Amino acid sequence: MTWKTFAAEVGEQPAPGFALPSHQGRTVRREDYRQKAPLVLYLGHKASCQACLAGLRRLAGRYAELREHEAEVLALLAEGTAGVQAVAQALAVPFPLLADAQGNAATAYAPLLGQPGPGLALLDRFGAPRATYAGHIDDEVVDEALRWLALMSYECPE
Repeated sequence: MTWKTFAAEVGEQPAPGFALPSHQGRTVRREDYRQKAPLVLYLGHKASCQACLAGLRRLAGRYAELREHEAEVLALLAEGTAGVQAVAQALAVPFPLLADAQGNAATAYAPLLGQPGPGLALLDRFGAPRATYAGHIDDEVVDEALRWLALMSYECPE
């Protein structure tokens, strides 16, 4: 398991912004969570990627654990709005699925991941990247994400 880490400097350059439609019918921006919650961003491929769907199921199944750290999960898929709505309905995910149909957000995050996805980007409550993981999501990856979230909570308990 390979994670890429980033320094925790206050005022650090934030991760790339985005404004994407969600399966819930609203536009979600990374900045909506600034100073409110750390973010677990899942960057997946298309809905036809079975490994990406498995990653979404895993995150959905462990969502309560992630929320214990006051984190919010946002999942970006290279699909249009209808595609993310179908996936959200089929998987009953408890977090927003975002339609990144043109792949612009995934492209913006690729340098942080070290590849174009799939993967996770963990952002602190100020929007700065703290750690990224490139690859498919399993329980070991979620366990490590939880450790990172605990560390972020310890460092910035507000």
